[in-house]
Amino acid sequence: MTGARTAAMTTLTSAVLAALAWLSVGAIPAAPQAAPVVPLVTTEGKKISLADGAKLTELVFVAHWCRPCETELTAARRRLGALRREGYRLVLIGVSQRQTLEQFREWVAEYRFDHDLVYDAQGNLKRAFGAALLPWHVVIDAKGQILVQGDTPPADDKLRTWLSP
Repeated sequence: MTGARTAAMTTLTSAVLAALAWLSVGAIPAAPQAAPVVPLVTTEGKKISLADGAKLTELVFVAHWCRPCETELTAARRRLGALRREGYRLVLIGVSQRQTLEQFREWVAEYRFDHDLVYDAQGNLKRAFGAALLPWHVVIDAKGQILVQGDTPPADDKLRTWLSP
């Protein structure tokens, strides 16, 4: 192969790999890094601190029009029920893209989810936590470190490991 042809193939391969990575980010095991310091305020006006006693906090970015988010709401409720007593907290964050606060509240109510709900009206949380796809998961430990983030929910056994003393 000529040098120009090799360079073109390398560029094409890189572009294809980048596109595949964008399409399915998955759960990215992060080297623990500090979570962005951004205000989390529930739809009821309550401030949420990432350092207020939970061993693990999972942020899940969702929208009513996102079909995978429907499945995720059911799974998230199950995770919360199974792990809450161990120090797990779940915060649902409704993105403002094609969704009003009222639509978000009504949709979540259909799933009987009434825990920590945050509406990201300006998209600040989505940007701060790099929510590239929906649903988007970010797991943060009690020290404020991001343990994992991505478009795949963390496995229950991994959550239990992180919750262990």
